[in-house]
Amino acid sequence: MKNNDVVILIPSYEPDHYLVNTVKSLFDEGFPILVVNDGSSEEYDEIFSQVEPFASYIKYRVNRGKGGALKEGYSQVSTLFPESKYVITADGDGQHSIKDIKKCYELLKQHDELILGVRKFDKSAPWKSRNGNFWSKLNRCLLTKQYVEDDQCGLRGFPIRYIPELLKIRGLRYDYEMNQLTSFQLRDYKIITFPIDVIYIESNRNTHFAAFKDTIRIHLKIIIPGIPALLCLLLTIGGLITLYHFNLSYYHLMVFPVYFASTLLYECMLAIIQPSKTKAKRFLKEILFAIIKMTTVFMLMYLFVDAFKMPYFVAIPILVIAACLYNLALPRIFKKGE
Repeated sequence: MKNNDVVILIPSYEPDHYLVNTVKSLFDEGFPILVVNDGSSEEYDEIFSQVEPFASYIKYRVNRGKGGALKEGYSQVSTLFPESKYVITADGDGQHSIKDIKKCYELLKQHDELILGVRKFDKSAPWKSRNGNFWSKLNRCLLTKQYVEDDQCGLRGFPIRYIPELLKIRGLRYDYEMNQLTSFQLRDYKIITFPIDVIYIESNRNTHFAAFKDTIRIHLKIIIPGIPALLCLLLTIGGLITLYHFNLSYYHLMVFPVYFASTLLYECMLAIIQPSKTKAKRFLKEILFAIIKMTTVFMLMYLFVDAFKMPYFVAIPILVIAACLYNLALPRIFKKGE
């Protein structure tokens, strides 16, 4: 049966036989496929020639990076597949099973929202993958206050109404997929996650991912939208130090207006940088998180400074760390409660 309402988009750079196997298997399942040759050298033309009978094929000779290949594919979906309602991005190196791609398609039809595959990492996964995923989850959770178990999986499904936005998102290499998720989270778009198999075959270990350069690029792109949060954190710390310096009465209680003011400032800046699809929901979420953090910081300040007689300038770094941990823990708690 032909699934004309979806297209499987596969960016590929200097592939091996797994690309051919993946495309043939998807073709047998009735999926239209678009393969983007991301500037592979001529010696790989033979592999791509085996793909062309089963998929639409885009080729250019200058390597642009995975993000560039995805954008090229997105820009051609409506032209090459006018009946399509959805696009699913998948890797052509055997990491994504046909079963999981089909599951992604079913969830797309059911929810008509962003569908994100998430992997369960165990000790069998390469240490580089586990470590990179941990730190990107940490940074993103602190920024967006939304928890996602795996934010680096390339198996994603989108309704085609999102294509204009996907084309505007910055990034041409592996950072592009990170920017996708960050942008969708900051705008409070609905994201449906589902577990997928973790498949690591020998060819996957010879990845085109540049461990140092691409990791730095990814984390910089996550951190830059977090500048408003950093400014508000500095405002909070400065406010608490100022209140203590002038020895104001009940300075413990001043935690509340200081935190509330920094939260309002953060939301105003974020509304300009990353406008939300659901402004009221995001505002209420920010206020809820702020109230929980304010109450916790107030109790800890009272405990450290008054009960334990801890110096104020020792207590402040501990309180800041505690607030960051709350930013990391609360989204996970709320996610489990959904």
